[in-house]
Amino acid sequence: MTGLHDLMEMLLGLSLRSQQLNVAQICLRAAVVYLVMIAFVRFGKKRFLGRATAFDAILVIIIGSTAARAITGNAPFFETLAAVFVLVGIG
Repeated sequence: MTGLHDLMEMLLGLSLRSQQLNVAQICLRAAVVYLVMIAFVRFGKKRFLGRATAFDAILVIIIGSTAARAITGNAPFFETLAAVFVLVGIG
């Protein structure tokens, strides 16, 4: 398990501050967040693709803002994705 953790640390820069992330780490974070968001939206009720209410619009903005923090390193990566999962579940 330590090997997997070390690999994820190296690839995603999990313990680095946002200013310390390199371009490759940010790009990989973006790809991972994209794939996770696709899975989360499929998990949700697909409300994002139907008629948007004011609630849906606000929820999408909050989800996007929160997910962006995982990409840029301004918030802990997996904890932020967990928060997004909760938001999708609420919606």
